[in-house]
Amino acid sequence: MSRTTYERPVLGALILTLILAVAAQAAVEVIAIRYRSAAELLPVVRTMLSADGKASADDRTNSLIIVDSEPAIARVLQFLTAIDAPSRQVTVRVRFQESREREERSAAAGVRVSGGGGSAAAGRAPRGSDGVNLQTQERTQRTSGGAEVFVSTLSGSWAFIRVGREIPFTPRWAEICRRHGRTATFQRMETGFEVKPILQDNLALVEIVPRISGMGSGGSPGEVRFTEAATQLQVPTGSWVSIGGAEQGAHEV
Repeated sequence: MSRTTYERPVLGALILTLILAVAAQAAVEVIAIRYRSAAELLPVVRTMLSADGKASADDRTNSLIIVDSEPAIARVLQFLTAIDAPSRQVTVRVRFQESREREERSAAAGVRVSGGGGSAAAGRAPRGSDGVNLQTQERTQRTSGGAEVFVSTLSGSWAFIRVGREIPFTPRWAEICRRHGRTATFQRMETGFEVKPILQDNLALVEIVPRISGMGSGGSPGEVRFTEAATQLQVPTGSWVSIGGAEQGAHEV
């Protein structure tokens, strides 16, 4: 008796789903997932549906329930056939590259005119001479650096790698008795990334969050620069792809 009472809500939900699917002229597909988590695959599957398509995950049976047109369901089945397989090992390499260019430019001009018993000058004209003097100076300084890190993981699993160091800082602080002192704190500077690759034949669906930080200009310990990005992209395996960058410039006259 208790078993019949327990299954009634589930049966009612399936009947309601079928009625809604028939009313909308859509198909219903219940797909059992064997090697992955249905909840983890759900966000990716939803991107393959039509505008009216619906998808949900049943944690109890580890299944996906798709309500959509036949072509959309066929796309999902093709994707799951490739992805729902024993996990394959993946190696992800991330290359950080940084370059700086600094330009300095200075200019000076002078003119001196004499004649008729008098003279006038402006700027830095050479003494004892008539004419125009122009001086310019330019200097360009370029620096570059980079790092490459890698991590091995299973397809569909998150992994992360971080390489860095802790830099001591000594900000001032005042005690209640108004005596001044210094206390040391540590600021972490690290380079690394978090990544989740999912292999699909010769392609990889990659979610990646790379991070890079470093000292300020001149190696000043009072400034820490950092760059962070987050993206999801599909790339061929064994190839490099640019995922982000930052550019900063300043002009001084």
